[in-house]
Amino acid sequence: GYHADADGMAAAKILIDFLLEQGFSLPNLLLYPTNAPQRTLESYQENEISQLKPDTLIYLDLCMELPDTALKFKPFVKKIVSIDHHFIKPANAQGYDLVINSTTYQELTKPQVHTASKMMNSLFYNTKNDWLEIIGLEGDVAVSSMPGTLSWRASEILNILGLSAKPDEDPSEQQNRRNSLLKCLLDSNSLESFLSNFDNHPTLSQTYAALVSLPINSFM
Repeated sequence: GYHADADGMAAAKILIDFLLEQGFSLPNLLLYPTNAPQRTLESYQENEISQLKPDTLIYLDLCMELPDTALKFKPFVKKIVSIDHHFIKPANAQGYDLVINSTTYQELTKPQVHTASKMMNSLFYNTKNDWLEIIGLEGDVAVSSMPGTLSWRASEILNILGLSAKPDEDPSEQQNRRNSLLKCLLDSNSLESFLSNFDNHPTLSQTYAALVSLPINSFM
């Protein structure tokens, strides 16, 4: 489960790439993007997890605002993990088998700004992921560069396609779009290649053009 903004998706790519290097296969990884107000999974996603009973559930860049977030899944999931850069109240950490949080382990992000993508690249450091840190920093408004730069454009694409919705858009359609965007990111190894893959993806590029023309209150 990942937050569907630029930082959450950049962090998800770093984690997924690491899992693939360890022998996991992409079809065995269930991807649940969300932008729910309390950073929880959507109800239809929770229902699917309860039915499929996966081995491990990872909350990535999803701030634990509710104390019973993990407890509800205890009967269905063997291990529940939270990897986050937001402040977590101790009471809200109950039910998790592992909590990795940069406000607790500040050595993961010092001296730089806390973002999920920075955390993930500190945990699984590889210089090839530095461009993802930049996207995360841009997308989480931790830093700001001039409009028109590659990192600015990439973070804008990820934030707009990940955080906004077309009028009357079905939740499953939103999930498919967000996961397609993440797949586009997974198929990229640099800012340039991501932007090229995006520009050559007719559905994503056309949806992006439609969303940027909507009023600002269309953003969720």
